[in-house]
Amino acid sequence: MKYRFTDAEIKKLLKNLVIVVDTREQVNKHILDYFDLKKKRYIVQKLDQGDYSAYIESNEETKILGVNRDWYFSDEIAVERKGYVDELIGNFVDRDRLENEFLRLDKYNTKTVFIIEDKNGYEKILKGDYRSKYRPASAIGTMETFIARYGLNLQFIDKKYSGFKIHQTLHYHIREILKNKGYIEKSA
Repeated sequence: MKYRFTDAEIKKLLKNLVIVVDTREQVNKHILDYFDLKKKRYIVQKLDQGDYSAYIESNEETKILGVNRDWYFSDEIAVERKGYVDELIGNFVDRDRLENEFLRLDKYNTKTVFIIEDKNGYEKILKGDYRSKYRPASAIGTMETFIARYGLNLQFIDKKYSGFKIHQTLHYHIREILKNKGYIEKSA
């Protein structure tokens, strides 16, 4: 039998959300400080894709809803973070590696939100205001191609909002999964 969650059950499940921070993620103290300050639970653990994802912890509160082991969403939602425009452009220069990563994400239909911690990043790309000699037209073309080809969600934000944005992205994407597709099969 398939069991869909009620709104109250979804709230209870989301209360047990734990953010997963990839072990290779660097220079993210500002994000972890935000999680600590706002009491957002997180663990540092290897992720196969992305820098951040999440799971719903299996515990006494969630077991009664059928979550008998930690329920990971890393194949459904990943947040990739770039600390600045130069890092993003560097990834565009190594296009094959980036394309292979997006192909892997696409294979699993993983929704990917790409956060670049520079609120003026798009303008910097247009003006070529970065260290690489990669032409602005090529950078925009690569970016728009990846957006079109892989449904990439790319956002330029102020670094001070990164922790908030990562948590909100994971919370609301997982909430939608639970509302629209999420169910646990229970034996009768």
